[in-house]
Amino acid sequence: MVDQVISPASQAELIDLAYAAMLVRDLHSRILFWNREAERRYGWSKDEALGQVSHALLHTRFPEPLEQIEAKVVATGYWQGELVHLTRDGREIILPSRWALQRDAQGRPESMLEVNLDVTEQKRAEAERAELLSQAAARAELAHEREGREVEIVVGDLPPCQGDPLLKQV
Repeated sequence: MVDQVISPASQAELIDLAYAAMLVRDLHSRILFWNREAERRYGWSKDEALGQVSHALLHTRFPEPLEQIEAKVVATGYWQGELVHLTRDGREIILPSRWALQRDAQGRPESMLEVNLDVTEQKRAEAERAELLSQAAARAELAHEREGREVEIVVGDLPPCQGDPLLKQV
């Protein structure tokens, strides 16, 4: 068994290594801790973020009313869902978010750990792919209606066929 304990300062340094934006908020949503990835992801330094109300600073859009989310956290100790935040330079980012409640020695809610991963590019790529597939399906249907030919939608990087890289004649 290892008897070594990691100091709070070392713990904070380890959290700064995380790829996720991590912050700790008090029960009034004021930021108490802001890791290095949060600085990089959002554009505000730790000194600028500390003491700010996180939802106001980040212009958070919630999937349900904040009061309901907070009630779930108090009841269960955690919450997870997708948030939309604005960065300092005005970019909108999409984040799966996990909140965990910390309680004091008497079991009273004390603070909240929030861990956010940016999936904006993945979401944009998924939306673009869905749009391309929708367009291909529409072209396939049109080809069927106009020319009476069956077409198959081919997903992937294929050479153009019949002038349309997304369609292949069956």
